[in-house]
Amino acid sequence: MNFDFHKYSANGNDFIIVDSLNKDLFLAPKFCKKLCDRHHGIGADGVMLIKPSEKADFFMEIFNSDGSRANMCSNGLRSCLHFYHHKMNLKKVYNVELAGKIYKGQVDNDISSLFLNTSNTNFSIIQNLEFCKEYKSHAFIDTGVPHLCLESSSVKSLDVNSLGKSLRNNPYFDSGANINFFEILDGDIYIRTFERGIEAETLSCGSGVLAVAVFLRSKFDKDEFKFSSPGGESTVMFSDQGYEYAGIVNHVFSGQYFH
Repeated sequence: MNFDFHKYSANGNDFIIVDSLNKDLFLAPKFCKKLCDRHHGIGADGVMLIKPSEKADFFMEIFNSDGSRANMCSNGLRSCLHFYHHKMNLKKVYNVELAGKIYKGQVDNDISSLFLNTSNTNFSIIQNLEFCKEYKSHAFIDTGVPHLCLESSSVKSLDVNSLGKSLRNNPYFDSGANINFFEILDGDIYIRTFERGIEAETLSCGSGVLAVAVFLRSKFDKDEFKFSSPGGESTVMFSDQGYEYAGIVNHVFSGQYFH
């Protein structure tokens, strides 16, 4: 099997995008895990497979670096939007089919934005979890991916891999959760995330940023939140229509896989 691939980074959250719009490709989970291996493969947090869609501009499948499938990945979706926009050389809002839902996005140079309407943003916020009482505040929110949001101090110095691993499979979660540690610094939010399916800290997590933004919006009268993560900066803006998650996406390199 041989195919072209494209390495993308959204705030350090990196992905392998495989274009199957004109070539019918099947990628097995075990093979995607091999591609993501940073020592024996291309190396990435996940694989995104782009296919034709009868309902949208394109259809995408997501595989985590451990080979498991995912129903949502905001940074992966923004990366695929960036790829499709520059491949097709179009200037418009795009529709993307993913896991039975349609998402909208837009690309302006290297700023890739993801939109969700109000019907998709009525997220439930669960608090008062006994095992989280040591944190300043906390919430469990499912933004397409289950997220535990923990407000802490000195987040930059936390051992996120150790703490995240200890919380990720808490019996409270049906199938595990991503663990977000955040701190409000001078009005902006600094965030670090341990991601299930990758089983380690990533440099950025879009659905985690959204989860924390939803939680903070329930506490503060604000419609815009600016985030910093180890991989870069992003913004979440709320309106009556829904929300917009925006940040820079970079095309790192392209190549061919032969086997």
